[in-house]
Amino acid sequence: MKLENKVAIVTGAGRGIGKAIALNLAQEGIHLALVARTEKEIASTAFACEQYGVTAKYYPFDLTAVEKIPELIKQIQNDFKKVHILVNDAGKYETVEPTSKDHLSSWDEVLDLNFKAVYHLTQEVLPLMRLNEEGAIISISSIAGLLPSKGGEIYNSSKAALKSYSGCLYEDVREFGIKVVTIYPGLVNTAMNNGDKYDDAKMIQPEDIASAVNWSLKLSNHACPTEITIRPQRSPVHSQAAA
Repeated sequence: MKLENKVAIVTGAGRGIGKAIALNLAQEGIHLALVARTEKEIASTAFACEQYGVTAKYYPFDLTAVEKIPELIKQIQNDFKKVHILVNDAGKYETVEPTSKDHLSSWDEVLDLNFKAVYHLTQEVLPLMRLNEEGAIISISSIAGLLPSKGGEIYNSSKAALKSYSGCLYEDVREFGIKVVTIYPGLVNTAMNNGDKYDDAKMIQPEDIASAVNWSLKLSNHACPTEITIRPQRSPVHSQAAA
């Protein structure tokens, strides 16, 4: 895919990995529709992206309101006319004891954001990508979607569902020239993982994930890296335990 003047939607673009991805794509000349809950953060990202000479519009939006996603995509289509790339980065991590009164509501909220929003966004943009006869749907998952962990039943399950969905989606759309890529990072230096337990300098950096997204888009249209697992080179945990 030639990236200059393409249009990408990036969710979770207000900070962390999503912001790094947006800035990386802006440097490639890609115009951006940026989606996140917090208007102040996403406006800042849009301003930073526009310094590279691209159009960057921001859309404050709560993706757990999945029934309103068609309206969001319609607005983006009206603003940009085309959509070539969808990067699903918005997500939430939560652990809840199985016996907690908030257990079921937490399941619903995490699944809505981490999985259902991806499905609804994809269904809305696929017809636009098919018109282009090329496209890419890239989801930032987590190594938690590949491995079980104590207390991770909600988050891990949402990411495992994303893995299964993305694999099936690839089989459905590959003949239309649409790439489907899922990236599984280990510990990334974001607000989600901040704390005394980890060494920030040894974590994966948001820019590393952005580079993987960029590489996926630039890879020959003869090939699709359907799954990319990224681990910290050195353990960022302040102990002998591996990350």
